[in-house]
This record gives sequence, C-alpha cells and structure tokens, in this order.
Amino acid sequence: MTAHRNVLDTFRLDGKVALITGGARGLGRTMAIALGEAGADLALVGRSRESCKEAAAEIAGATGRTVRGFAADVTSTSDVTRVTGEIMQACGSIDILVNNAGTNIRGTIERLSEAD
Repeated sequence: MTAHRNVLDTFRLDGKVALITGGARGLGRTMAIALGEAGADLALVGRSRESCKEAAAEIAGATGRTVRGFAADVTSTSDVTRVTGEIMQACGSIDILVNNAGTNIRGTIERLSEAD
C-alpha cells in the first residue's frame, strides 16, 4: 500500500521565484500569497516602493517565504528593464511571471493602440 500524497504536493513551487506586477494589493496580492503558500519566493512590483515593501513584509510573515518589494511603472519600457535587472540581481532568477498590473482603458479593438 502506498502512502496518500496530497495533490498540492505535485504543484509545489519550492526554489522558484515569482514576479507579480501589481502584487501589493487586490488580486495581485491574493495571487502572491497563494504562490508563496505553494513555496515560491516573491518579487512584488508596483508604482509605490513603500506599499510593495509593506505588502512584502506582511506576505513574508504569513507565508514564511522571502518576499521583496520593487517600484516600477510597467507602462515604461525603461522602468521594466531597470526593475527586471534589480530583481535578477536580488533573486537570481524569475521563474514565474504574473502580469497583473493594469489600467482600464475602454474602447473597441479597432480603436485601441498598442500604447493604450
């Protein structure tokens, strides 16, 4: 007879680093907590370094994972390039990306540009 194994053990993320944009609040924060509970270390990115650092400390306390906060405007290519380098230096890798940051610009696909 084999020991019963929890299905969640199959999906463990130990040793992985997850980058979550908009990770300090709302859905991003909820996803960050879930990824941390599954074993991933986390990099939270948002416009406010302070809110990301506060959320990082709270999530680290709740999950026992290493959680770091970073500031960037993901609509700026130079900010994305800069923060990616900072995360790689601090965390060593990015294994999981959750593109959660966003705005709500309304319009039909024909009228929205890539910049929107």
